[in-house]
Amino acid sequence: MSNFISIEPIVASCHDKEYDPEWWFPIEIGGTREWSRTPNAMKARAICATCPMIKECRDYSLRFDTIYGIWAGLDRHERHDLQKKLGIAPESFSLSYRPYMKWVNVRKATDNG
Repeated sequence: MSNFISIEPIVASCHDKEYDPEWWFPIEIGGTREWSRTPNAMKARAICATCPMIKECRDYSLRFDTIYGIWAGLDRHERHDLQKKLGIAPESFSLSYRPYMKWVNVRKATDNG
């Protein structure tokens, strides 16, 4: 008899292979925000709006300053505005923290085999 923990991941919608990752990272056109309003960027924003990980993604994108692209449905200008409004002093970017996956439904079980 042994105890084990079963962990089921919830993955961000943007990690669905059906979607093109470039929708979230369009090429920025220097000095304009048109890049964040392209049809593909708007698709990314719509997908973010229904994502089960939007809170974690938003928290991550507000925590770090050097992130570009669409995160939690926000472009970098919108994130910077929100950081100022909320009084958040962003940190340096970290590759070790991955907001796109969280672990839920942790349950103990007994293996009687």
